[in-house]
Formats: sequence, C-alpha cells, structure tokens
Amino acid sequence: MHSKPYNTTQGRTEVTEVAIIGGGIGGLTAALCLINNGLTAHVYEQSPEFGDVGAGIQLGPNAVRILHRLDLADTLERRAVEPSAALVFRRWDDGTVLGVQGTADEYRSRYGAPYCVVHRAHLLEALLEKMPRELLHSDHRLTGVRLEDDSVVAEFDRQLPARADLMLGADGVNSIVRQHIMGPVSSEFSGFGAYRGLVPADALEDEAARGAATVWVGPQRHFVHYPVSGGQMNLVGLVELPLDDPFRQRPATPSDFLDAFRGWHPDVLSAISALPHTTLWGLQRAPKLG
Repeated sequence: MHSKPYNTTQGRTEVTEVAIIGGGIGGLTAALCLINNGLTAHVYEQSPEFGDVGAGIQLGPNAVRILHRLDLADTLERRAVEPSAALVFRRWDDGTVLGVQGTADEYRSRYGAPYCVVHRAHLLEALLEKMPRELLHSDHRLTGVRLEDDSVVAEFDRQLPARADLMLGADGVNSIVRQHIMGPVSSEFSGFGAYRGLVPADALEDEAARGAATVWVGPQRHFVHYPVSGGQMNLVGLVELPLDDPFRQRPATPSDFLDAFRGWHPDVLSAISALPHTTLWGLQRAPKLG
C-alpha cells in the first residue's frame, strides 16, 4: 500500500523508502530488487532471527532469472541442484512413467535459465548475505498499519513504529497487511495436508530417480521427491483430510506418513521408511481478493 501520488511527468513515483513486512524468501527477494533499483527497503521480520521452515523449494526459470540478476548465480551453482529430468510423472502403484517435462539442457535452451531445486535455508542464507545489515529488523511483529500525511506507518509489538513511503506485505497466508486492506479476513483450511521430510538420496533404490524431480500421482494424494544439496532428497506427501479438521502444523511420525501411502510403489515406501522424522502441515487457502 502507498500514499504518495504517481509522478506521471517522469513515469515514476515519488517513493524512495519501502517497508517490507516479512523476512522470508519473498520479502528478501523483493527488498533486493528494490535496492538494486535505487530504493531503500527495510525488512521487518516477526521472529527473533531470520530463518525459514521446511526443506526444499523448486525454482522455475523465471525465478532463477531474477536470482541471477541479484548476483546469486554462483550461489545457485554451488548450492542448488538441476534435476536431470525437470519433472517426471509416475503412476502411484506400478511406477509407469506417465510423462516427462523437460531436461536440464532443454530448460536452459528454451528459457535462458535452468529449473533447479534448493534447500530453503540455503536460499535464505544467500539472500541475507546480499542484504545490508542496517536494513534488516528481526523481532518486529506487526500489529497495525495506518496512513499518516504522505506516509504509511507500521506499528509493532514491543518496537517503535516505522514510517515509509510504501509498504509491501510479504507476511504469509495470514498477512496483517492484507487484513488492513481487505478487513478482518483470514485463511481457510484447504482440506489437504502435506507430510514433509529429508532423507539420504540413496534411500531411493532407483539410481536414475535420485537425480530427477518426480511426482507420483495417485487417488486423493500424490508424492513428490527431488534432490537437494548435501546428498539429500526432499520428500512431500500430499493427502486429503476432512475439511472439519483445520490445523496449521501438528506432530507426525514417519509411520503416519507410511500408513498414508500403504499400497503404493515400493520405491515410494522405501523412501518414506528412511525418514528420521517428519511433520504434517495443514495447507491453507488465502482469502480471495475483491
């Protein structure tokens, strides 16, 4: 949200200082893009330290091109993985390959950038290294937003307010910034949950599968695995759950994950069985705009 008018004679706005609420991958990437274009972008994170939850994240060529512009090409080369086959779709019970969507070379040739996968923590660390320290503010939990004269003011719990020309909300599915714009709306449970965890790559008996991002498609669920750095595989199992069972995150065991995929292909079960621990995340829907 912003309160300053556009300067139509020069095709630019009068905005020079931006407050970004949320210090995850999205907030930090937005901040670096703004800084690279001559603006000052302060990032306010509610946690005591900047960090990320979860494990792997898939980056399409469009996202990778932006990260290259932020001078992160070398970091991605070191820390990310380009799957040999970008996406392989397999049948849940017998492993039949249903389709293959591109190879590493095809993505580079067609889109001018690779499709790659990386551990979220590694990507966040790389973004933080590019950020000026004085623009990072942890332990800032947003409690309110108000417009004042030609500025927008962010109010925080236990911290002094911050004033800026423009505010960007990167504060997640239950965004306080969104609530200020749309009113008292909240996310809703989607009816799906995701088991997540990391295993050693050799947990997959099929050596060729270790280098591919693979989606196993089955009834009311699907299972995804792809390599991340350090010889590990990221596992995600999406399952349908009762809509009257809303939750954000709750404890789960590898046995729970395994039970949810009983009867699936042995490669799926072998990978899940190698999990040292797992979590179950309730997937939320953000409220619709408008």
